[in-house]
Amino acid sequence: MRAQHLYFLLLEVFPRLRAQRIVAAAILIACIAAQFWAGPVLAIARELPTIAAQLEARRSKVALLASIPPQASVMASQPYLSHLAKRERLLSLHHTLKGLKTLSRTTYETPAPTDAVFIDYADQTTFNSSAGYYHPRMRTTDGREVPSSDRLLHEFLRQQSWSVQSRGAVALYLRGEGAADFDGAMSPAPFDDTTTLRAVQIAGDGAQLRLRLAWEFSGERQRFPWMMLVLDDGRTLHPLLKGACAPEAGAGRWSEEWTVEFPASLPAGEYALHAIFYDASKALWHRKLPPGDDTYILHRLELGRRRIAPIDSRP
Repeated sequence: MRAQHLYFLLLEVFPRLRAQRIVAAAILIACIAAQFWAGPVLAIARELPTIAAQLEARRSKVALLASIPPQASVMASQPYLSHLAKRERLLSLHHTLKGLKTLSRTTYETPAPTDAVFIDYADQTTFNSSAGYYHPRMRTTDGREVPSSDRLLHEFLRQQSWSVQSRGAVALYLRGEGAADFDGAMSPAPFDDTTTLRAVQIAGDGAQLRLRLAWEFSGERQRFPWMMLVLDDGRTLHPLLKGACAPEAGAGRWSEEWTVEFPASLPAGEYALHAIFYDASKALWHRKLPPGDDTYILHRLELGRRRIAPIDSRP
């Protein structure tokens, strides 16, 4: 009798164990598939082709951070605050760009200027509509108007003069005198009644380029254009971001210098160069970015052709 009971018990248990194994296997497969569909595996796969360029950019950023005097007060975006944490006065760029206090609708008053400002315009935790800090002009739920992030940054920077080092998408502002003014052979390019691009000079060899831009602003600025350099080999467009153009500048003549760093992923060869100036606060907010979308382009400038050197000859 006991043997018969054991027999019936096994008949009940084994099918259930087999069903549990099938369900467990299905869950495991679903979890693995989810990692590729919506999990970190997909994000890692997307990052792999850009690792070399990110490492190159990291070396440049480290060098600029190291050039900030040890006792200087600094404003920087979130990813860099931990590298500057020992400073006596350290401000987050996010508060200035948002114009509101954290977890509040209270207006964030423009603080007194710091000794240095470190901005990475390619930082997706800052200059991204999903992050919620960088925005065009907007209204709060109680009807108050908040200026665009570009204007809020301008209001902070215009409080004093700056010596600016701009490499790739990173700009370091230090207290001091700006770049010397210059004139060029090009016809002035007005963006509106207050903003005119007077001249552009380009120099350098096939390993690195240096651009000088001369501006003239009148009255209260209406535009705060961003710039990217687009290299066209006839098949593919390669955009290289600069970021905001002279956001510290008030009325008058201003100039700035930008060092263009070619990533290792950029093949050697001859390229047509285009400078694109666009309204980034609207473009990023609506995800209509040049050169793929021309919606918010303010001006396009042809800069001729350049031959880019092989990787092993670049600095």
